[in-house]
Amino acid sequence: MAITPLISKINIHKDAVTIDLRVIDLKSQIKHAVNKIKYLSSETAIKCMEEDIVKLENEISGLMIEREKTEEQKPTDMVKIKAYVSYYLAPRIVEK
Repeated sequence: MAITPLISKINIHKDAVTIDLRVIDLKSQIKHAVNKIKYLSSETAIKCMEEDIVKLENEISGLMIEREKTEEQKPTDMVKIKAYVSYYLAPRIVEK
């Protein structure tokens, strides 16, 4: 039994979750920047904030493209995981 396919699926899942969390963080930053713009009166400061928002949106679109490249998440097969765990953690009986 090879456990490497299971580990690679776990790593893909971690990557997808990390990307999702980063996108959520970037959307939050955009929301805060938009709220700050409401209170600014200097056109230079507003322009700077708008440029930051565009950069954040570009980063989000890049992350979404990367997220689409990852494998689709499938439900975990607990029977298979239990078999892996019992195989590697079960005491070995050595015949003499």
